[in-house]
Amino acid sequence: MNWLAGRHVREVRAPRFFGARAAGLVLTTVVTLTAGLTGCTDSTPEAGRPKATPEAPSEKPFVGSTCKEQPVREPCQDISVDGMVRRYALLSPKSPTRDTVLVDLGGPGEAALSGTKSLSSFQESFPEISGKFNILVVEEPWVTRPVSDACSSALSSYYLRLHGGDAEGAARFTNELDRECRLGEGDWGFTPTSYAHLVSAISTQHNLQLKGFVGHSWGSARLTYLDVPSLDFSVLVRPFPVGTDAASLIAERARTLATIKPNGATQATTDERRSQKVTEFDRLSATVALGYVSDASLGQDAAAVGSGQDKALIGSLSDQLWKRYGESSLSPGMLAQLDEMCPLVGTGPPLKAIRTVTDLLTAQFAPCPAAPAPAQRATVAKKSCIAASPSDAVTPYRLVREHFGTTKTRFVDSTERSHGSFQGLTECLKVVLN
Repeated sequence: MNWLAGRHVREVRAPRFFGARAAGLVLTTVVTLTAGLTGCTDSTPEAGRPKATPEAPSEKPFVGSTCKEQPVREPCQDISVDGMVRRYALLSPKSPTRDTVLVDLGGPGEAALSGTKSLSSFQESFPEISGKFNILVVEEPWVTRPVSDACSSALSSYYLRLHGGDAEGAARFTNELDRECRLGEGDWGFTPTSYAHLVSAISTQHNLQLKGFVGHSWGSARLTYLDVPSLDFSVLVRPFPVGTDAASLIAERARTLATIKPNGATQATTDERRSQKVTEFDRLSATVALGYVSDASLGQDAAAVGSGQDKALIGSLSDQLWKRYGESSLSPGMLAQLDEMCPLVGTGPPLKAIRTVTDLLTAQFAPCPAAPAPAQRATVAKKSCIAASPSDAVTPYRLVREHFGTTKTRFVDSTERSHGSFQGLTECLKVVLN
């Protein structure tokens, strides 16, 4: 069965896998800054779009830290590392083995064990690895970390000013958001050290031998946290261009988004359920979110967003991009994105207005604490393959080629626009496993 193979749904889509096997499940999720990311239901009917204002996101933090305290919808085990309880899924083949592949399905900001990833479908779809390797998937730190009232309030205040078009007011709240939520200190996302320690501790606990790595989007950054030379192979799908800076990323994302062409008729609609009035900020946010929309509905959705007529769709896409729920609350998954991405890309351009797509993209990075981008370089294992798309507006192809082009890796080009697509993974697995 081909994991999450395409069905025609008009919504932001999370990762889908493509290959020679039959169509399987459809995954819906809140989008991430970089991935699909970032958490299984059947496909939504064409007329049934996502709720514009969900009462609570699937990524709300769990009350307890252990699997027993808060059961999840995937296989779950936990371990104490560096004074923190960490959760993970370890999926084993029929024949016992120590050989293991670490699978990172993108993020930060995506709950890996929430059930929306359908890890069992991943196993079924890719027997190339699941048939002879253990598959290790680790849960994101933010999922079990409580959010202080002060941090939650600062995050909400920042969003409300953005939503109202008050760039100056939002900029004033970036320092408060940084201070109250301790961005860049590894409270919400992984640090290179905490990720490596966790993988090492799990490997020791189960006597595993880490042989390979498969990562989508932000998984390319996670790969750099590991002892890469010790791995036999790595596969990266639509990888984040490790080594780039915030300004370059913003400019290239805006350029690629401008190439999305609308088609089809649009129909004026309103969304009376949404607790926030749909504003120009929402339309710009929805435009950025088009980078995650399935190829099947992209043209029509681009027309609806570009014209500003479909308020329901615009509001829904905006809410998914910013992980909004309730009135003005944002999922702590947003904190994870900032916490882990800011140290890698550095400080973005100053936020001066919210009138263009570039402004909106700038707003996503504006809370990053003032600091230069570290000299982190893209890296791959001994045998490696990268699947990327020239029309991906989230991890721009030019930057991927620029930063991974110096590595000894095989490139497989995808024809899918959607960042959620995993087209090319099957071909890449053939490259590294043969």
